[in-house]
Amino acid sequence: MRSVRDRPVTRLQRRAPRSLPPRPGAARHHGVARVPLSVIRLDARGWHDRDDLWRDLLAGLGAPGWHGANLDALYDGLVAGENSVRPPLAVEIAGAARLPAALVAYLTRIRAVFDDAARDGAAVALRFVAPLSAAAR
Repeated sequence: MRSVRDRPVTRLQRRAPRSLPPRPGAARHHGVARVPLSVIRLDARGWHDRDDLWRDLLAGLGAPGWHGANLDALYDGLVAGENSVRPPLAVEIAGAARLPAALVAYLTRIRAVFDDAARDGAAVALRFVAPLSAAAR
């Protein structure tokens, strides 16, 4: 039996995004606030299941303690500004190539949530990058 929280996210389940005020002290260019991009880098090499993924992703986003570990809550946190790391932001995941196939498939669903949030006005992105070698650290 599939868990309810693992269903694909539908547009009807989402809240409309609200506009966020610029960060205090943001640089301005021609009267428009320029907010620096926050980059959250996650190392997936130690992930064995979804719990590992959600633990690191929610911690990286600065999600509140009551934030759910599911796709609907992720979308809400991205578009409604519920996380302490506010857009514009990019999450970079390194080392995903060696994850179990089921976890890779789930990451594609998480990427779809980021894409939907971006399409709905949130300045967010999810990228997969190669892990740093031990020599480069």
